[in-house]
Amino acid sequence: MEKIPDHAVVHIDGAHCIYIDYDVIEIINEFKTKAHHKHIKLKLTGIPDVETIEAH
Repeated sequence: MEKIPDHAVVHIDGAHCIYIDYDVIEIINEFKTKAHHKHIKLKLTGIPDVETIEAH
């Protein structure tokens, strides 16, 4: 996801997934913050929000 250019449009569709691993959901949700800073329009379908805790 780091290679996605600024001002891109990204749609991640998980609506037809039977199961999405929690680690994958965390990575996608962490990317939301990075996407905002890079002015990336991110659309998530069927991806639940989770609270992420940063490692110290």
